[in-house]
Amino acid sequence: MSFDVLPNVFSSRADGMEWIGVAVTGQSFLLNQIRKMVSVAFDVTRGAITNDKMLQLFSDDKLKTSIAPAQGLFLDMSFFERYSEKNPHITALDWHNNETDAKARWADFKEEFIIQHMLEEESKEFNFLKYIYEHDACFFKEPDAYQVKQVESDGITYARDGEEVKGKNIFESNKKQRTA
Repeated sequence: MSFDVLPNVFSSRADGMEWIGVAVTGQSFLLNQIRKMVSVAFDVTRGAITNDKMLQLFSDDKLKTSIAPAQGLFLDMSFFERYSEKNPHITALDWHNNETDAKARWADFKEEFIIQHMLEEESKEFNFLKYIYEHDACFFKEPDAYQVKQVESDGITYARDGEEVKGKNIFESNKKQRTA
């Protein structure tokens, strides 16, 4: 099993937001396993949990972990090494090692349509950004902290003690920082 960061950064045409891709390769997966792995990797990267806590997740202890949004996940490639090993009399099913025109067309299609669609959907719905801000409220919550109520393109609405406050437009400020 492997969990690798992809070498290229994906940029949305809609708003210029940049995303880092990951590739998870394994024999089989449990329900929500990849979403939990993404969430833990995200938490370790930003310091919300320690490396020791992450390693504890591999123990037999039952620990609750967050689940990242499903948006952005897709099956990229199926691997059939075990099938080919168990059936040596059948021509091996190996679609990922050969550099072919079909594989190049698939890579172009994936980049141009599938990934761009996911990025544009995130630009409209902000599912992952909502997850990030709601997640922050769980880990970094102070007694008088504001709760995230709504994330939209023009900013974030927070609430505390029945009072709602409209926050700055983080999306526009991020765009300005990238273009500067």
